[in-house]
Amino acid sequence: MHWAGIGRVNKTGSGDDDPTRSLITRFLGHARPRRVASEQFPAIDHAEFERSMIQQRIRAGVDRAKAKGVKFGRPKVSATVEREVRHRLGSGEGMLKIARGMKIGTGVVQRIKKEMTRIPA
Repeated sequence: MHWAGIGRVNKTGSGDDDPTRSLITRFLGHARPRRVASEQFPAIDHAEFERSMIQQRIRAGVDRAKAKGVKFGRPKVSATVEREVRHRLGSGEGMLKIARGMKIGTGVVQRIKKEMTRIPA
């Protein structure tokens, strides 16, 4: 294969999507030629800029909240609820029945049951 055959052009007019060219440029260690998005679509460049600005503001807000001591995530169930679930699981009651009866999620009951099996009695 020679280099003249590699410069094939695809339907859009660029050779960037040619798999043979991509393979050879990666094999030889050459950087694949890329077109700058802002040259073709200035709106993309603006959108990327706006997205990065939003991400920076979000990160700054999260950092500020963490510095104030705000706790993130879902609230934990109380120790009393956990004790009751453990008691009911120990007496052989089913997970769905416990969850419905106590008006808590099945995931909470599953987590507590999993913790019970991990800790040797």
